[in-house]
Amino acid sequence: MSRTYAEQLRDGIGYRATPVQSDVLRGAAAALDAQDQELRRLRDGLEAVRVYGSDTLSGPSGPSPADREWYRKGVRKMVAQARRVLAGDDWYDDAED
Repeated sequence: MSRTYAEQLRDGIGYRATPVQSDVLRGAAAALDAQDQELRRLRDGLEAVRVYGSDTLSGPSGPSPADREWYRKGVRKMVAQARRVLAGDDWYDDAED
């Protein structure tokens, strides 16, 4: 498994680094950790939208008025999930099911 930039920075702290350089490297590593967490959160949310969309598209195959509404509801839910992820909220809301 590849190491994150933050892990690589931490390994470099103390190796020929002055105390000031070590502080700068620690700050950079902390910032990278925060970005990694945000990236994981966004990827998880995007994956949830992908899975939900895939499940929605594998639903009923017959074109009827009821199916049309079922698909529309699924698309609206995917849009709402994506909007929540981008806003920094939890990607799943039990209240909508």
